[in-house]
Amino acid sequence: MSQAVEMNIILADADGSDLPDTNPILLAARNCDLGSDETFAYNTGKRGTRQQYSCGARKVRDVVSGGFDFYPTEVSLDWIIQRFIGDNISGFPTGAATPKETPVTFVAAIDKGYDNFRITKLCITELVLSITEGDLISCRVNCVGSREYNGYTWPTLSPAPTLDCGDCCAAADCVLSVGGTAYSLKNGTLNINNNMPDIIENAMYRTRYEYGAMSVGLNATLGYRSDTAAMYRRGIAGDAAYVEFNTGSKKYTWTIANLKAPGQKIVVPEDGEITIPFTGTGLRTSGAQQLSIAKANYP
Repeated sequence: MSQAVEMNIILADADGSDLPDTNPILLAARNCDLGSDETFAYNTGKRGTRQQYSCGARKVRDVVSGGFDFYPTEVSLDWIIQRFIGDNISGFPTGAATPKETPVTFVAAIDKGYDNFRITKLCITELVLSITEGDLISCRVNCVGSREYNGYTWPTLSPAPTLDCGDCCAAADCVLSVGGTAYSLKNGTLNINNNMPDIIENAMYRTRYEYGAMSVGLNATLGYRSDTAAMYRRGIAGDAAYVEFNTGSKKYTWTIANLKAPGQKIVVPEDGEITIPFTGTGLRTSGAQQLSIAKANYP
């Protein structure tokens, strides 16, 4: 019997043999549903009976998808950001990381208790940051990939990746700024999606990777009071906005050039606090990127 606590995940840039041997990171994931799903097709031709025969069945697709959740630290977040937006993987960019046009792929080695798996040519298609009052900030990473191999011998890397024990990010330190004003939020999500099309063509496995139109969504719930009332019905013009949090030594600022948030009704519950729902779409302007991610020392 395998237990969840046995799981181990190594992410790394791949060499020509799709082995995890460059820039490896031992990720402390909370869970993992990354893997492949097969599709079988059946011969449904008529044979004089309503019962269907087993002959002629073929495997037609084997597609890798899924992802994992983790609590971001400086090491883990840097690694993911650099590969998510297609930026330079040699180090976090000076200034700010901004979306690039060419996808970056990597490889994963996953110990799922009873067996080890290697997944090749992974590409991050979606990243979701979740902020909940009184908790750590969590990050969900969704991927697509090419091939999954089980019965894989756990890699011996030199130097071996060390366990990431850096400080996590707390929701208590999170700042939401809209239109130049900082607000306290009860909970929220920042969702960035590369919207990668599912390109298989005449192959069993994914062979091509292309980014679609990037979408950026910011959802938040705020207490309804004098210092947050301005968040209600901000208008079609939109505002510059950012979400900022820190690891205790580094801060990350996720800046949206223009955030448009149509007004939503304020609902009064039978009991408890009245809140403002805020759902915005992040867009590019003529002078600023749709999304940029800056890293700096903190405090």
